[in-house]
This record gives sequence, C-alpha cells and structure tokens, in this order.
Amino acid sequence: MALLAPLGCLPDPSNWVVDKIDTAANAAGDFMAGLIPSMSLDFSASAIDVLVPEKIFCETPLKTPGFDGAPCAVELGCQQSGRSPEPDNQVPPSAQVTKSVTRNPAVAGACHDIPMGDRFIQLGDWRLADVDGTHFSISHKDGWTAQIYKSDGTLHPTMWHAFGNSCRPIGPSKGIRFGFQFIEIGQFRLGAADDNLFSISHIYGWTVQAFRNDGTLHPSMHNAWGLWHRPEGMPVGVSFGDRFLQFGNFRIGDGNGHLFLITHRHSGNSIQIFRNDGTLHPYTWGQWTYLVNNRQPAAWTCKAVTEIAYGECKGDFGSFGDRFIQMGQWRLAAIDATHFSFSHKDGQTAVIYRDDGYVFYGPRTDYGAWHRPFGFPHGITFGEGFIQLGKWRLAAMDNDHLSISHQGGQTAQIFRQDGTLHPGPTTGWNSWAVHSAGPPADITFGDGFIQLGRFRIGDGDGTIFLVSHRFGHAIQIFRSDGTVHPYTGDMHTWMIKDRYTQWHCGSVQLMGSCPGITAGEDFLQIGDWRLAQSSLATHHQFRVTHRLGTMAAMYDAGGFLHAGPLADPDSWYLEAKEATNKVLFGDRFIQIGQWRLGEVDATHFSISHSSGAVGQIWRSDGTRHPHVNNYWDLWTGANYRPVGPPTGITFGDRFVQIGGFRIGDADGRHFSVAYKDGTTIEIFRDDGLAFGGPRNDYTTFGRSLRECWVV
Repeated sequence: MALLAPLGCLPDPSNWVVDKIDTAANAAGDFMAGLIPSMSLDFSASAIDVLVPEKIFCETPLKTPGFDGAPCAVELGCQQSGRSPEPDNQVPPSAQVTKSVTRNPAVAGACHDIPMGDRFIQLGDWRLADVDGTHFSISHKDGWTAQIYKSDGTLHPTMWHAFGNSCRPIGPSKGIRFGFQFIEIGQFRLGAADDNLFSISHIYGWTVQAFRNDGTLHPSMHNAWGLWHRPEGMPVGVSFGDRFLQFGNFRIGDGNGHLFLITHRHSGNSIQIFRNDGTLHPYTWGQWTYLVNNRQPAAWTCKAVTEIAYGECKGDFGSFGDRFIQMGQWRLAAIDATHFSFSHKDGQTAVIYRDDGYVFYGPRTDYGAWHRPFGFPHGITFGEGFIQLGKWRLAAMDNDHLSISHQGGQTAQIFRQDGTLHPGPTTGWNSWAVHSAGPPADITFGDGFIQLGRFRIGDGDGTIFLVSHRFGHAIQIFRSDGTVHPYTGDMHTWMIKDRYTQWHCGSVQLMGSCPGITAGEDFLQIGDWRLAQSSLATHHQFRVTHRLGTMAAMYDAGGFLHAGPLADPDSWYLEAKEATNKVLFGDRFIQIGQWRLGEVDATHFSISHSSGAVGQIWRSDGTRHPHVNNYWDLWTGANYRPVGPPTGITFGDRFVQIGGFRIGDADGRHFSVAYKDGTTIEIFRDDGLAFGGPRNDYTTFGRSLRECWVV
C-alpha cells in the first residue's frame, strides 16, 4: 500500500506498474515464508504474556484509500490500542485496574458474524459440532451430515439427519475455546498442526484426520499431529471473515452454500470438499479454492473472534491488595510468612494451610484477610500455571494436579483431577522446586474465577467457593459457614464452569504488577533472583542471591566485593509484601535500604553505599571495575540525586532498565547486567559464580518494556 500510494497522485496510474510491484512483493513474501519451516521453530510454547493484544501506533497520519478494510490492517493491529507512557514519565499509582476497548464505527469495514451455540460453530450453511463428546460432525442445514469424526479415530461419512445438530439454537457459545492456531469445540480441536498440516483431534489422543497441503488425507493417528499439547489462550494465528475461519496457512469455510472446503492458502489446493448432498470430494487441486481464499479477513475494527464467542471484554475477575486476591465474596491470602487461608467476607475462615504442610479446616474466625484494603498487589507475582502470594504458590503442576505449596519446601495440599485430595506434609508437587517467576502463562480469568491450566477456582454463588477441574469434578467446596465438603462430582461445577474466560481482555497481569518482579522489606525480586540489603541490624551488605540460596556477589559498606559462591540464608527468608522499608526510586537509580544501583552517566553504571563507597562499576564497553573511588557514587557530590519519581526507569519481563543499562533474570539461572548496544557486562549464575564481559549472551535486551509498577 505504501509503495502504491504515490501512483494515486498520477492522472492514470499504469496497471502494468502496479502488477509488477504486486508480483515482486508476492515473490518476496513467498520466499520469506519458505524460510520459516527450515528454522524448526517450536510452536508448543505456552501462549504467554507477550501475546497479549496490546497494540500501538494506531494514530495513522496518512492512510491510503481502503486501508481500514485491507488484510494488512489486522496484522498492524489497532484493536486494543494504547501507547505506553514515555520512559521518563512517572506512572501514577495503580488502583483496581480495568481495561476497555473503544472503537470508531465510522471507520469500520465489512464485519461478519460467526454464529455459535452449544459446542458448535456455524459457517454459512454449514455447522461444525461436537455432538456428544465422542462424535464430531460437519453437516449442512438441509440435513446431510457429510462427515463424522469419532473419538476412537474412525471416520463415518455421509449420513442423512444423523449426528447433525440443527436442533441446537444459535445463542451464547458454550464449550468453545481458543489457542495458538486452533479452536476447541467441546472435546475436539481443529487447527494448524504446522504450516503444512491441518488436523482434527480428540482430547483422548486420537487425531481423527489430518489434511496435508499437498492434498493428501491421513486418518486415524494416535498421539500424532494433535493439538492438545498447546495451552488454551488467545486465538493467535486464528482469523475469520465472511463464512470462513483461517488457522495459519489453512482456511475452512462455506464456499457457496453447497460446498464446504478445507484449503491451503500458499499451495492453492482444495484438500477436501464436502457437498450438501453428503458426498466427499478429496483433493480437487485448486479448482474451487477461490470460493473461500479470495475473501478478505474481517477489518480490525470488527469484533474479534473471542468477542463473538464470549462477548465484550469484562476485564475484572475480582479485586486485590497486599498478598490477597478477592473473587466474589472470598479471599485467598498469605496471612503471614507461614499461613495461607481461604476466608469469606462474613468472617468465617474455611481452611488454613501452614508452612510445615499441615491443613486446618474451619469453621473458625481467625486468619482471615478481610481487614486488608484494596490496593497495589504487593507480594503477588505469576509464572507458568501459578500464582504466588507472599511465600505461597497455587499452581497447576500438570493437567491433573493442582497444589498449594510453600517456599520452604512443603506442599500442604494436592488437588487431583479425579476428585481426590492429597494433603501434606509432603515435598512432592511443590511449585517452588520447578517453576520460575515470570510472565503468567496458561493462566486466565473470568467473572469471579481464576483458571490455572485445566483447573478453575472461584466463587460459585457468594456462599460456595469451588476448586474444580474442567472435566467436571468439583474437587473441594468451601462454604460461607466455614465448613468444607470434599469431592461432590459435577453437582456444583456448573456454577463456574460455563462462565467465559477473558483472554481477549489481556493477561491476568492486568492488575498492574510487572511480570516476575515483586518486592518486600529492603529487597527487590527479579525472577528467581533477589537484590537485597542484609537483614542484619548494620545493613552494611548488599547481596545478589538466587532462589536456591546461593549468593553470587556481596558488597560491603567499605566498597569491597566478596565474590561467590557464598551461602545466604537471609535474603530469601523475607516475605514479599507491602513493606515499611520500601524500594525507592529517583533519576536513573533504585534505592534499596542504604544502597543505590544506577546510571552515573551514559557509559557507567554503579552500586554504592550511603557512606559514598562504590562497590563496583559496570561500563558500557563490557568491563567491570570493583572497589573504585567515590567519584562514581550516587549519594554525594556532583552525582547526588534526590529520591523522587522513577525517571529514566522502566520495567518488563523480569528486568529493570535504568537509563541505558538493564539488570534482569535471563533464564531463571543467569542474572545479567547489560548495556543497550547488546553488550553483556556481567553474568551471575545460580551456582554462585560470576562471569565478566564483554560478551553478547544472556541479555534481557530484546524483551519489550511494560506499563507496570513494582511498588
């Protein structure tokens, strides 16, 4: 569009020139697309926070005619726009955060609906439906079912009025979920297994049919080319338009009311055609592909497919504050460093979990959290399938086990998908042993509930709080009178099971905290590392310590570096929470107790004590210089700066950027100090060893800046 725009200024632009530019652009695009399969990219990773629809650059000063309806507009992405504050501007303190989407209907292009209902999606005159959890059908409105896919991997074609679902009304969707290049309908998933293969698979492992880009069909494969290893999440790589859905390079849709097609866009092949008389026609070259491939995707101003399925974004699952999350009338809270509880607003505490692994059931009236005010989520952070509150983690360890575990090593409760409970004390299924803090992956929320993997916890009706699994089991129920009721089958799961997830509202990180970053008394936690002032009364030490308890560096008030590995039982003993001695900020520095980390000038980054002693300088050329003179401190002389707004300080996924330098957790094992040009100056490893630069690995540059807060 940008290349062709100048031609619009000519009286009669040459079609020949336009065709040449189109041909060159398409050739370049095909070449780049051809490179992608050879890279062996792994698309099985969790759909984490980086995939949240936070899109920028939506103020377009000059647009060519037809831009709003062009397919590129979807990729440029302005559906949920909002530019982050400039790095030098202070972000105001967070309140209870909500998100909303505003559209200008005046610029909307053609928008098309996708009717849905109870476990079906309708494309034109055709329906794709999970009939009963065992049978999946593609059927026409006239009564013919063209194909039935069964959970055991068998296929059953052409039936009249059998296994169709025309009796189900169009209405609110039910049993519809999304993820990376797939849609889940009941117990079946449809999607692009890779760039060249589309599959229909059942949750129990059978891929009933695979459709390859060369036009071949591959039925009945067990644990091959399925899509169930991918987590539920945003419909990344899923788009739609007039009577079609697109998954990566594949499109499925109603061609003309009589034909339903599965096509591959790049090869141009129609891999299979279903006719309204119930007959099947595999691989017809590209004869009918144009019926669906020539249509444009919906304009970005239209509703997203998740909004069609779930309605407008309601960016709220509850409320939060210092080490607690509130869902409806219930609060889950780390009461102190040793106790975690579920309590009701009427004053009853239904359960208390203790750090030694023991569980204490109610009814009782102590260890509740309702005295705490709403506010910033102090002590709350996330990771893959878990929420951390203080020293406690509530984590989906896999598809079948949810645990409540303490940082000290004990697991107090394990909830299993079969409805059984396995209380502690035990050291098994402890999230602290295997998971690192970071972006929230495989976590979402909805009205009064939070979903961790396949587990859902939430307020049922104000009086009942449930821990449930997506396949129907209410594993444990807590009542407002303080009583507890284990395993009730599926009797109460409907209370939260049918509520919509809010992936289209963004990440659960919407509460305003930074991914993988939290703080407490004189410490800042960045991923699996803590930067902490010694808890000793003298406060003369600053420590860089890994979660395993190994100190990689210790600086004393005299400006001397004590290299690791050293034992540090103190830094991780402290609880992440709202602190009296908070982390403070200023112009390009962070203050932790009597210590400051900051950019002295454009090429020097230092750590210094309030006495003026400088423990170390990291230079932009990749060199490090311990125990230097006081000229490089941030407390006295020409470099003194007062505490104030965090000017020149920004945050992101497990990093803090201070001026042109970044400090951050590279991968859970390595903590680095790096410069903006790509130079890594120093690396601290979880075994306590440190490695100097200049080098170019283990940097956190490349991760995006976030609009988030630490305290």
